[in-house]
Amino acid sequence: MTGDSDPRQAIILSGWGWRTNGTPERLARALSLAGWRILYCENPASFVRRPRQARFPLAAAVEGFRPRFLGHRLNSLPFGSKLQGKLLANQILEQARELQLTRPIVIYPPGDWALDVAREFGRRGLLNIFLCTDRVEGFDPEGLAAECAVTLVIPRTVYLQLRAKLGDRIRLIPQLGAPLDGEGGAPACSRAAAALGAIPRPRLVFLGPARRRVHVGLLENLLVTHPDWHFVACGPVPELRLPNLHEIAWFDPAELPAILRHVDVGFMPYDCGLEQALHGVALKLYDYFAAGLPVVSTPLIHLWEYGNLVYLGDTAEELAEGIRRALAESAEDPRRDERRRIACAHSLESLSPTFSSLLLGILEAGDGHEGDR
Repeated sequence: MTGDSDPRQAIILSGWGWRTNGTPERLARALSLAGWRILYCENPASFVRRPRQARFPLAAAVEGFRPRFLGHRLNSLPFGSKLQGKLLANQILEQARELQLTRPIVIYPPGDWALDVAREFGRRGLLNIFLCTDRVEGFDPEGLAAECAVTLVIPRTVYLQLRAKLGDRIRLIPQLGAPLDGEGGAPACSRAAAALGAIPRPRLVFLGPARRRVHVGLLENLLVTHPDWHFVACGPVPELRLPNLHEIAWFDPAELPAILRHVDVGFMPYDCGLEQALHGVALKLYDYFAAGLPVVSTPLIHLWEYGNLVYLGDTAEELAEGIRRALAESAEDPRRDERRRIACAHSLESLSPTFSSLLLGILEAGDGHEGDR
C-alpha cells in the first residue's frame, strides 16, 4: 500500500459489474498497475432487493463495493434524485475512508444517476472526471461533462461534439484492450470456455450481450441462410429462436484467453441504426485482435481505419462474404501479427503509464477542487 500523501487514489463508478469487463473495469486494473489504489463501485442496487454487502477484493489494489439506493423510480420525483445522490455519495465516502483514501478523484460512466452524485462530490471538494465511453441512448453527456473538471472521451465523434462546446476540458483517450500477460496465469479452461468448445464450428462469437446491440434482421438472415454457421453471445437474442444461435454465461475477465481459443471469427453485427453502436469503440475488437483473430463487422465509424484488418459489410450478403474470407484466412496471414501489434498498443500494460500520467497531471493542475471551476 502507498502512503496517505500519495495522490494515486481513485473512486471509479461503473454502470455495470466487474465481470462485464468494460472500460471502467479495465481502467481500474490499468491504474492499479501504475500504483493507484482504487475503490471500484458497481452499479447501485436497491435496498429492497439486495441487502448491504461488505467490500470485496477484485484485483491488486482494487477493492469492490456495491452501493445501495432506494430505486430508479425515486429519481422521477421532486428532489428524489438529489436525495439519492447524497445517499450514494455518503456510502461511497464511508468506504473510501475505511480504505484510507484521503483525497481520491472520482470517475463516472455515462448515466443520468451519476449526475447528482457528481454534484454532491463536487460540493465536497472532490475532483470529478467523466469517462465518456459511449453515446448512450437517452443520455445527454453535456450535463455530466459540465459537472466535471475534465471529460475523457473515447469515441472521436463524441469528442469533437463536446470539445466544440466545452473546449479544453474535453480530452480524447484511447480505448483499453486486454492485458499482455493473458491475465497472469489464467485457467487453461473455464465453464464458459467448455460450453463454447461444445458448440459446432465455425463459431461466430460476440463477446458480450447481444440484446439491443446487434442488428436482429441481418443476423436472422445470415443464420437462416447459413445453418452450419453458429453465432454465440453472452446472453440471449430474445427476438430469435434458431438452432445455430447459442448463449454462454458471463465469464470472469481472467477466463478471456481460454474463451478466445475457441473462437473462429470475432463477429460484431451491430445495429448501425443505433447511435451508441454506430459511434462506439468496441472493447471486444481489441480482445479479438489480441488473439490475432479475423473480425467481421457492420461498418462502425471507428472501424473505417481498420478496413484492411476487419471485414466490413452492411448487408447479410456482404457479411456472409466477409465470414467466408475470414474463415479462409491462414494462421500465418501477416494481418494476424498486425492485429496483435494494435492490441499490444491498447493493452492495459501499455496504456497504464499514459492514463496514470494524464490523471496526475489533472490533479497537479488543481482543476475542480474546492470551487476552482
